[in-house]
Amino acid sequence: MAKKRCRESKRKWEQEKLEEIEDLAKRREIRQLYQKMRQLKKEFQPRTSVCKNKKGELLGGEEEI
Repeated sequence: MAKKRCRESKRKWEQEKLEEIEDLAKRREIRQLYQKMRQLKKEFQPRTSVCKNKKGELLGGEEEI
């Protein structure tokens, strides 16, 4: 049930963004158009949970941090 609601919400958000892009194209606001397109195309970048210790070494796991 929650997954379905999230998918519907995401589709609605994407549809609104596409309509906004189409509107910018009709009004010939090229700079804003390309900025919005770039935001939509941007790939997902997961957050990393890496920290540095006092020596400057990278720590990666929950138990190390």
